[in-house]
Amino acid sequence: MKNLRQSWARFELRNRDKGIPNLMLWLGGIKLVVFLLMQMDRSGMLFAALCFSPPLILKGQIWRLISYLLLPDSSGILGFALSLLFYYFVGRSLEASMGRFRFNLFYFANALILSLLGVIIGLVAHWVYLPMSLFADFSLLFALATVSPDSSIYLFYVIPIRMKYFTWLETLYILSYLFSQSFPINLLAPLSLVPYFLFFGKNCVYLLPDALQIRIRRGRPKKPPKPKPSPNWASKYQSKDGQKPYHHKCTVCGKTDTEYPDLEFRYCSRCNGYYCYCSEHINNHMHIQ
Repeated sequence: MKNLRQSWARFELRNRDKGIPNLMLWLGGIKLVVFLLMQMDRSGMLFAALCFSPPLILKGQIWRLISYLLLPDSSGILGFALSLLFYYFVGRSLEASMGRFRFNLFYFANALILSLLGVIIGLVAHWVYLPMSLFADFSLLFALATVSPDSSIYLFYVIPIRMKYFTWLETLYILSYLFSQSFPINLLAPLSLVPYFLFFGKNCVYLLPDALQIRIRRGRPKKPPKPKPSPNWASKYQSKDGQKPYHHKCTVCGKTDTEYPDLEFRYCSRCNGYYCYCSEHINNHMHIQ
């Protein structure tokens, strides 16, 4: 399993710059077009054609698995513009930190997993429409807080707040939704974080308070230090034929720098080849031509 993770990490590193560049910019542009069309469509037909509906998905309208991501977060122009700018900032920050390939994979995996969970819960609860767009971006916020917990955003564009603390507010909202809604619809809020935990795993500890992080790290068992290799390992090692490893060996007498560490070895420039001699035979040997 460790080798598989290392292979996947190398694959992600090699393909870091592959994928859709500025993904959130493209999605924001499509959202803007959908928002303008919805403003002109007073009948609500466009919203009904794009929203998430498990029964209609099973009837063949599979575009609803991703089309709900294009629905605007707010019906007001100002609220929609602010949310569009906010999620563009989140997406650009994640793409810069994670790399284009990993961010694309994370976003589409988040949409796919959330859609599958929505279909299962919607069929169990017999709901025709589900507010899936409400939970689509929870994992993005938690991901940004994990890779950059000390970055600041402005709540209501006035109050500065660290991303780590902002996710605490999101957690309170998820808990309130969990206990205020009926079962199993209330499970959509906590289950929307499943993609986040799949991608970031143990790194979610960075969202905890600093004091609690220190306690967790202190409570982890310490790994024993790896034994250092002995500097005299060569003196105790022998090959199959009994010869100890060496760097230099005299061509005449066969002495090596392992057996005679104080002996000086040199190479003859007159011999035709790379021949080594000890100090006793460097000037007293037959040159090899």
